[in-house]
Amino acid sequence: MARAAGRLSIEFRGDEPHERVSELLLTGRFHAFVLPCRVAADGDRDGLPVSVLEAQAAGVPTVTTALAGFESQLQDGRDGVLLTLSADASRSVDPRSVDPADLAQVLHELYDDDGWRADLADGARTAAEGRDTPKEQGRRLLSALLRLPPSL
Repeated sequence: MARAAGRLSIEFRGDEPHERVSELLLTGRFHAFVLPCRVAADGDRDGLPVSVLEAQAAGVPTVTTALAGFESQLQDGRDGVLLTLSADASRSVDPRSVDPADLAQVLHELYDDDGWRADLADGARTAAEGRDTPKEQGRRLLSALLRLPPSL
């Protein structure tokens, strides 16, 4: 989301190359990174998208779906916003996706509340800084593997 002449402006970017996403996140002109994930009819779903972690590292408030495993890297209200899948069949919303009205409400609140947006941005940066680097993860994995008994 970007603010344009005192009103909300939303850009639907679609697929972008990694380099372009990084450039966009670092411009500082976006109020949020929004990636509402859904569950496919066959049950297939996203793992935690790297773009969500990159948005956090850039200090951009992140809005995504509360799918299993996402809570390991995002804490709702602290470093991002996790929206639940729709559970209200009476509103004819696909139960495998986020309710568009809920998403619109969060975006409106986030746009209007500079303090909340700043708190989420700070929380996102802090969360990203606290994550292990790939090198640290590799060292931890190697250490665990070296403790395994040798095969016979």
